Amino acid sequence: SNSSSKSKSSKGIGGNKQLHSHLDSGNGPLPLPVAISKVKDSFSNRRSTKSMEPWEFACQRFYRELLRHSWLGTTNPKYTFHAPVCMIFPEITSIYEQRIEKPMDLTTAEGKLLQGGIYESPQNFIDDIALVFTNAISFNQTGRDDGEHTSASYFDASKHLLRYMRWLSLDILSPFLDDDPESFESPGQGPIGSWKLTVQYKDAARKEMESAVFPIMEKSDEGDRYNWLETECEKLLKTLRHQSDLRYMTFFIKTAFPPDYSYYISKKMDWEICNDKLATRSYDSIGQVVDDLRLIFSNALKYNERGKGTESVSGKAYESAVYMSRRLEVAVQKMLTSVSDKLERDKLDQIAGDREIESVERQEEVRAREKRDRELYEWQKKRQEARAKESEEVETRVEVRETVKLVPVQRKLPQKKQMVDFEFPFHDENDNHEESHLEFIRQQKILLEKQKKDKISMQKTSMSTGLSLFAKMLERERLICYTTAKQNIFQSSQNVEKPKDNVELQSGKMCGSRAPFCGIPSPTTLDISHRKEIEIKLCIKRRKVKPKRKSARTILESF
Repeated sequence: SNSSSKSKSSKGIGGNKQLHSHLDSGNGPLPLPVAISKVKDSFSNRRSTKSMEPWEFACQRFYRELLRHSWLGTTNPKYTFHAPVCMIFPEITSIYEQRIEKPMDLTTAEGKLLQGGIYESPQNFIDDIALVFTNAISFNQTGRDDGEHTSASYFDASKHLLRYMRWLSLDILSPFLDDDPESFESPGQGPIGSWKLTVQYKDAARKEMESAVFPIMEKSDEGDRYNWLETECEKLLKTLRHQSDLRYMTFFIKTAFPPDYSYYISKKMDWEICNDKLATRSYDSIGQVVDDLRLIFSNALKYNERGKGTESVSGKAYESAVYMSRRLEVAVQKMLTSVSDKLERDKLDQIAGDREIESVERQEEVRAREKRDRELYEWQKKRQEARAKESEEVETRVEVRETVKLVPVQRKLPQKKQMVDFEFPFHDENDNHEESHLEFIRQQKILLEKQKKDKISMQKTSMSTGLSLFAKMLERERLICYTTAKQNIFQSSQNVEKPKDNVELQSGKMCGSRAPFCGIPSPTTLDISHRKEIEIKLCIKRRKVKPKRKSARTILESF
């Protein structure tokens, strides 16, 4: 059997003949409800609660409270400890009985309690319940060490349920605890599950839970809904205001403090103050909430001690403080048990989830490795077959060459295919090429398109460069023509004897042989060509200055 089936078998066998008859009949595994029903039927003399002893009734109440645990629900339990292994997993019964000396399950322990005359004290019943989980721890130890997910989950769950039932039993069975300091051992010492129903073990369990619960507090934003830890504190406050205790709690809900109250009490406290501090998220830990609630009744006991035993208001307040302080400690004990259990369950659930993810990833790696190995084996096998086939073909080819005369066949050269709109080198179809025919054509088309784009880009660049150069040359010609015209006018003005004579200039003579401007006339030249002659009047003013200063500047101003 595999380790997962081993881990699920961490339950006990009742030990009576009716249970073992199921194995002898050779039947298969039974559903959990059917198995539980068969175990209950094996105990015919089931007493009612009225006929039980007080300690038996307390044990029955403890058992029912244990089954309310979220992991042990009878409808759909997360872990199965309710019936013998032989009924649920008959295939591993022989292995289980070899490892476990005294099998036990929860339903069998309850049946022995209800039948009566088997358990002599509460300690005997608690030992049988603890045996269920110690058997599971011992049986799943090997699978947990091997890293098997289900065995590790049952191992951790059994250890936690063993601690939880110790806290629960010491609380519910507290009226039947013994005072035996000599038998006390620390819970971390000795064999697993070994504790006694004594006052010392109860105090040790209370300290263990307080160290885990009191320092913590998860704060939510003010005005939002309480988180689960704040909800537990709210439940603790509401427990004190229960309808049955309202006549005792009236003094402490909203206290009217006397004038001399501050002389006796340094820190005032009542229920309303605690509730307001919780609503404003003023508490940093659960221990602070419990301390303030305890302070309410300790202040009342201190201030009203002088009225103790009287019928006055102080005497009634003192008696109410005594009663409510006991009620508070009972409520705190229940809160410590539930919160400690939930903290440990959340931690183990997280560990189990991470372990399950690791198990799935490990299985995926194993499957991937097996797939790679299988593919490698098939590839090697095909390769060997191909080599063997190739060697056989070579031997056959050699034998044929020895017996058959080879006749040369004239091979016709393939005709060259018709070129498309671009040319590409011709290759014989029978040759081996690295690229296919279509891929080669596609590459050639891409190259041709690139060449066309480069050609168009070169033409545009050449055209723009030529036009820019031609414009600069044309501008230079116009400037030379204009300068020559001014020089001719200036020379003509020097040779004129009469100032009022008209000077006639023709457009062709102004520029000499350069007049046509290389066949591209300017707009000014086109306008002049419409008239045959241009009359230019020179207004020369005589000044009493040197002749050199009358020259070109005066002529240019006339224009």
